[in-house]
Parts: sequence; structure tokens; C-alpha cells
Amino acid sequence: VIILVPLVVITAAELDERLRQRESPLRRAVNVLRTWTLPAFAVWAIVVPVLGRSNNALVPTLAGSLLVLSITAASFIVLRVAIDGISERRRAVDEPVPQLVLAVPRIALVLLAAWLLVGGVWGVDLSAALAALGVTSLVISFALQDTLSGLASGMLLLSDQPFQPGD
Repeated sequence: VIILVPLVVITAAELDERLRQRESPLRRAVNVLRTWTLPAFAVWAIVVPVLGRSNNALVPTLAGSLLVLSITAASFIVLRVAIDGISERRRAVDEPVPQLVLAVPRIALVLLAAWLLVGGVWGVDLSAALAALGVTSLVISFALQDTLSGLASGMLLLSDQPFQPGD
């Protein structure tokens, strides 16, 4: 801990400076990692392994929560940069990307972060909630079977684009 944390801080500062010189949009993600993730990790690393506290105590749980939230925020920034790059390339070709396709990674990231935060950090058993969610989605999918098949057909038409303007 004594060697690793300062080494990572120095590496992050160097990376931040190089990204600043290149005017990279990824600099914001590195700043979030430096400002929030590294201190939260340092607190957790001092309290749990060094002081021998339990992971279920208040301070390690709060540090773990801040760790998950800050990594999620940095991931959102990286995801936004990637999505903006994809959108710009598609606009140059004159084929816009549907907004639903661009929203799916964001929704997946939010769900993953919530699962890690509630299940992993706070220790809440999510098996009953996931079972209820699975049964509910099954009931809804049977009720909306015709609508969902039409939606899937529309998505296939959007992705394949078998028709050209003027057909």
C-alpha cells in the first residue's frame, strides 16, 4: 500500500499531463480517477488490510461505494467519448446511428454499477429481486409478444437497411 498508492498517483499525474498536452477528451476521466477513485482506494486500503477492519464496517463500505461510483463516472466519460466518435464517423458517411443503440451501453453500465454497489459493496442479497424481475419480464414478454416481434422486425430493418432512398 505504501509503495503502490504513490506510484499510481504519480502515474496518473503523468498521464493527465500528457492528455492535457494532446487536448484529449479522456482527460476528464483521468481527473475523476485521480480526484475520487485513488483517495477512496487509499482509504479502503489503509482501513481494511493495514488496520484490519472488517469490510462490513462503515468506513470501508463508504470507501467502496465511492470507489464504485467514481469508476462508473469515469466509465461514463470514456463511453461518451467512444459514442461521440462512432456518431461522428457515421455522420461523415451519412448513416446516423439510432439513439436506442447508443443508449444501450449506458443503461448496461448503470445496471452493472447498481448491481456492484448494492450487491457487492453493501452486501444485499439480490437473488430474490432478480428472480422476481425474471418472472415479471417473462409475463410482460408473453403479453407483448406481437408488439415485441414488430419491434424486432423494425430493428432488423434499421440495422440491415435493405431499402435505399428512391426504391
